[in-house]
Amino acid sequence: MIKLLGDRVAVKVDEAADQTESGLYVPDLFKRTPNTGTVVSVGPGNPASLVAISVKEGDKVIFDPNKASNIVIADQQLFVMSESDIIGVL
Repeated sequence: MIKLLGDRVAVKVDEAADQTESGLYVPDLFKRTPNTGTVVSVGPGNPASLVAISVKEGDKVIFDPNKASNIVIADQQLFVMSESDIIGVL
């Protein structure tokens, strides 16, 4: 996997839904970028900070995809962001 530095967090995004709750199929053109995912890697944190990183591998989180870097490693789409860009843990 990837070794992150500082307070960075790597999140594997959830798949966009192909179908709505009412049963309608959503074309690829109208699918939104998912804003939830599972934490797959966490950096060691900032040694100058007194606050420890509060997320851990396996946590399901909600985040702003516009504040994250989109990378692909081993055919897996990941968003890498600072821990402060995570909105919350689900």
